[in-house]
Amino acid sequence: MRQPGRRATLLAAASLLSGAARAEPYPDRPVKLLVPYPGGDGPDVLGRALAELLRPRLGQPVVVENMPGGGTSVAALALKRAPADGLTIMLGGASTLCIAPLLNPAVGYDGEQDFTLVCRLVESPLVLLVNAQGPANLAELFALARRGGQWSFGSAGMGSPHHLCGALLAQQAGVEAVHVPYRGAGPALADLAGGRVTSVFSTLGPAVGLLQDGRLRALAVASSRRIATLPATPTLGELGHDGFATPSWIGLMAPAHLPAAIAERLSAEAMAVADTPAGRDRIEQLSFLPAPLPFHRLPPGYVAAETARWRPIVNQSGASAG
Repeated sequence: MRQPGRRATLLAAASLLSGAARAEPYPDRPVKLLVPYPGGDGPDVLGRALAELLRPRLGQPVVVENMPGGGTSVAALALKRAPADGLTIMLGGASTLCIAPLLNPAVGYDGEQDFTLVCRLVESPLVLLVNAQGPANLAELFALARRGGQWSFGSAGMGSPHHLCGALLAQQAGVEAVHVPYRGAGPALADLAGGRVTSVFSTLGPAVGLLQDGRLRALAVASSRRIATLPATPTLGELGHDGFATPSWIGLMAPAHLPAAIAERLSAEAMAVADTPAGRDRIEQLSFLPAPLPFHRLPPGYVAAETARWRPIVNQSGASAG
């Protein structure tokens, strides 16, 4: 076989060296992690823990930027406009990619086309909470509303799973309820503890302290099964209410057309944090359920399938983003 000449060999080597020089390691600068909730909310705490644990693995700071508003759409629109270089990512999931476009087709983005879902990290079951001086159980909550007492339910924002669950429960009970949206679960829980709203669906993390000091009471869990931290609290399904078994989930997302190599790197490092005994313990301490699903295992059309699962809940709830 004819061997390549010296000139051809040198040209090939120069080409390889030139390509290596052009290839930049990822990440070569700090990574910005958008969190579409206020500081102190459950997802914010999760995001900050993730940023802390990712920093040594990526070799760069991971800087959390809180960007609440619009039922997570404010942050999502900022992410959509960002370069697809992996240096701007977002903590987001069902609320952003599936629910917001269903509630408001004019939200300004397509959950499937405008983003890259890098991985799923956790599920976040919601708990129905009332003031400790309020109804003792679900039947008493409904009776209060039927007697003419105003049932007002707070949520972490318009179009959030918290909003959908409250609207769906009121619709199933056949009673009027007034939705009071807040900029995150923290302010909603503060008003619930102060007696200014009747109930709130919330992830457990922000409510733990208020439950422990006796200011709030948990009536039910919007999940397919009871959660370990509230073993005596029934699911809504056990109490005769269907449609609450579809969990809300949170993962990492990036702009559309993120290079697969970067998505795989981000996913692998996030899985190395979340899908380990230490990582699972940390997640459970924050009152989330570990549900790791890496980039290479995300089924084709995953976001579309999840949107289809949420569509009947949105429709049955009667909720809107207006």
